[in-house]
Amino acid sequence: MWSRARSCADRAEQNVADCGRADGQGQIVLLLCYCSDVAVRKKRSVSIPPDLDAQIEAAAAAAGLTYSAWLAATARKEFTIRSGLEAVAEFEREHGGFSPEELAEADHWVRETVGGSAASGTRRRRSA
Repeated sequence: MWSRARSCADRAEQNVADCGRADGQGQIVLLLCYCSDVAVRKKRSVSIPPDLDAQIEAAAAAAGLTYSAWLAATARKEFTIRSGLEAVAEFEREHGGFSPEELAEADHWVRETVGGSAASGTRRRRSA
């Protein structure tokens, strides 16, 4: 990301050098440079039941996100979960199902690593 930001700054600097424009006071006028990696969004109109709408709005506010950003993040999580479940299913098709011991070990690892997030959706903060 830094290289793209640096490239944008270099182009803006070159624009000023090439142009050499000045305002009436002898100060250089900086031309704005818009990089091509500006986020693109697709607008949609969706119908949502009022109770669900209220829950989404509250969850977004609690997370410090806009309504749209919360929906996008939640959709990304859903697709990540689906991808993980498909990967596990593929592994089990190729290698057989996990043993009860392996499942217990995985459950223990999740509890130790993630803490309460598996049950509550929140992450346990780690201190430095």
